[in-house]
Amino acid sequence: MTTYPALYKKTVEHLDSPELFLIYKSHKGFFPKGCTKQVLLLLIEDSDPGFLSDKTKLYFFKQKDAKSVHFLKNKTDDPAEEHTLRELSPQHRNNVDKLLEESKNGEEEVDKDDEASNTILISDATPSEDHKTCHDYKDDNMKDFCDRHNISLPSTIKESPIERLENIINRIEAPRTSSDFKFTQKLKFCPDLGVESFLISVENYAAANNIQDQKKWIALAKSGLMNSEQGLSAQSTLEPEDEYSWERFKSKIINTIGHDPTYYRSIFRNYRRKSSERVGLSFANLVQAYRRAFNKTGPLTEDDKTHILHQFICGQEGQLKTSLELEEGRLTYSNVIQRASQIERALGYPNAHSSYEINAIPSRPVTRKSRLSWSAWSSS
Repeated sequence: MTTYPALYKKTVEHLDSPELFLIYKSHKGFFPKGCTKQVLLLLIEDSDPGFLSDKTKLYFFKQKDAKSVHFLKNKTDDPAEEHTLRELSPQHRNNVDKLLEESKNGEEEVDKDDEASNTILISDATPSEDHKTCHDYKDDNMKDFCDRHNISLPSTIKESPIERLENIINRIEAPRTSSDFKFTQKLKFCPDLGVESFLISVENYAAANNIQDQKKWIALAKSGLMNSEQGLSAQSTLEPEDEYSWERFKSKIINTIGHDPTYYRSIFRNYRRKSSERVGLSFANLVQAYRRAFNKTGPLTEDDKTHILHQFICGQEGQLKTSLELEEGRLTYSNVIQRASQIERALGYPNAHSSYEINAIPSRPVTRKSRLSWSAWSSS
């Protein structure tokens, strides 16, 4: 087990990446970024000719702990043998002879400023496997060096200012991933659409933005309710415990300014399509009334869909109703809108071709004088 601080020394063949970074910094005054060991060795040779060829010269280090190394730049000998000689395994040693053959000694000006010591974090000095190029943004001579040694430069150095700007723009305009997609619209309560619709919009907003904390749902809802007098009045009825549970909060707001299920059951059972309503919108309003009347928040069952389909057909008038009743055995929850629209066009109904004002669920139930043909819905 290594005890810290640990004093050790190495020759050039056994230097690893953190130690090479420190030696380079002692010459240049800054750390090169992202260089491989081969590039670091060549960079130091350029700054200090003879670095690769002197295989006996010792470099002294002090390892303060398992994460940091301290380079002793001015240390040149070790008479008391305080520093342990460390060596790398054969497969990890630096092949300085091969590098010397491939390198060309340049005439780089050596920085002669002496420093007592330099320190580096090992984790910061270990290059990643996929990082093959040298990222040095401070030394203009780096370009010349890389050209002479046939080392490719990263795009951040090679590009012209225009190319760099184009890359920035491309990154800005790149499609967002699902993890950073956000809705930013303002939630506002509209009394004409009902508070139930507003509360559903809060839940959808929270789901779209991946908001898990239901206290934040309540905060969003309270902010949106401030938009109207009804919303302000509803908030005055809230108890402290209502603001810690979304279900309690929602129930209290609906009981204050919304409609109870009995209201929507009356809407559903007395459904009759308005002459100005499009087929699809009329069907959607009927489904919405059914969900609120019988607290259907999840997927509808086949029985639910059958009840809605039957009530929709009963709520039509004239020849359209007769035609739908004749085809009821072949109609489904999914195709009834399309089929009703086709029949309307065939019969020449004006609202099959013209645009009318779209109405939400009416503010009060419409009472039918005729007895409903389906007695099963005479009671809740």
